[in-house]
Amino acid sequence: MGSFVLHGETEIEKEYLKRTRNSKKLDRIACRFLPGGSTRSATDSHPYPIYMLQGKGCYLTDVDENKYIDFMNNYSVLILGHAHPKVNQAISRQMKQGILFGAPSQSQYELGRLICKRVDSVDRVRFCNTGTEAVMYAIRAARAITGRNKVLKMEGGFHGNTEQMEISVSPNLAVAGPLERPVAVPETQGITQGILQDILVTPFNDIETAKRIIHENEKEIAAVIVEPVMGVTGMVPAKTEFLQFLREVTRQTGILLIFDEIISFRLSSGGAQKIFGVKPDLTTFGKIIGGGLPIGAFGGREDIIEIFSPKREHPMHHSGTFNGNAVTMAAGIAAMKEIDGHLISGINRFGDRLKKEIQAVFDKKGIRGQMTGMGSLMNIHFSSEKVVDLRTARANWSSSLPLRDLLNLALKNHGVYTPRRVMLSISSPMGDREREKTLRAFEDSLDQLKPVIERNCPEFLL
Repeated sequence: MGSFVLHGETEIEKEYLKRTRNSKKLDRIACRFLPGGSTRSATDSHPYPIYMLQGKGCYLTDVDENKYIDFMNNYSVLILGHAHPKVNQAISRQMKQGILFGAPSQSQYELGRLICKRVDSVDRVRFCNTGTEAVMYAIRAARAITGRNKVLKMEGGFHGNTEQMEISVSPNLAVAGPLERPVAVPETQGITQGILQDILVTPFNDIETAKRIIHENEKEIAAVIVEPVMGVTGMVPAKTEFLQFLREVTRQTGILLIFDEIISFRLSSGGAQKIFGVKPDLTTFGKIIGGGLPIGAFGGREDIIEIFSPKREHPMHHSGTFNGNAVTMAAGIAAMKEIDGHLISGINRFGDRLKKEIQAVFDKKGIRGQMTGMGSLMNIHFSSEKVVDLRTARANWSSSLPLRDLLNLALKNHGVYTPRRVMLSISSPMGDREREKTLRAFEDSLDQLKPVIERNCPEFLL
């Protein structure tokens, strides 16, 4: 397969450099104080990220006064778009009363009640500040309840930045072992062999392999954790029968089933678990439940979550200076009241339609592009092979990376803002005007991209 390196010589790159000069200047300054100019790895992009000035509705404005339709939405957080008036009003009211108190507040149980009411599997919930923390505590609870140490995760699954979960998220397939017996691969430096010993990995959507691994280790596995839609791998939905299998086998073996719904909770009022009809023992939340402010939460069956109750004789410790802070609770309550079934159905219909229309543009242009996702979440893959797990998603990853970078730059040049992996998440302010503009941007971007493909990697042509 062909491969090439971006070096500022394509018309797409030249246009990007021309229209983002102030971002380039700011990035040079940022590099003096922050490693690589960034304090969040995911926001970096080639050749440098765009620095934003303002967000309103479904639009962003950068420091060069360029305007974009925002399909990143801070990686799916801003389901209501930017600066939603009711969320902003709730934040403003609370800030006048106080930000955080070091004491319980009514708003904590009000947001908790909204989540418990929506999600059938959740009787009790605890708040923290990030999805990473939510997963960490859910796994800790599973280990405490079962008395076991090991956790089985999906190859390609992303569950935050703890050492125990930064494993086999996007591994080098050359060292990841065979598909039928994948190896736990550290995602970054600083992960000890002790951590690796307690993490098992299985392919997503592969019942037979998961069955074998679980039964070989069933007396040692505390929890199986799975995203109903794998985000970092490229919005890859689970097969219903796979989730049903995980539910049945974990019930039979005394293993707790954890659904990571930090991204997928936006897919229905009761999360993706409602769509798939599968009830986990524990669920982790984040992103949309905080109205745009930092938040995480974990919840589940009463008998599990009650181990955290400080009213117990020997409670499991869970604290945090900013847990349940009043401003985040206010924003979350306002947001969750707006994010009802009608709104969710609307953005899902919008997403389903846009996904089909973008796929039609790829087909029309004769380029091997594939749209994956569900409802308001979607991702682009340069591949004709059906993407169902990490390995099918990564089949052409290295050789297609420059294409994704160029498509990302081209879309930004045409006023469409996506992350480097070209993920699109829908927000409620988007309408026909934005949909039509987005389709034109894809048409024009792929017209610019096609000559590059013809010269450098013609295997991506139909």
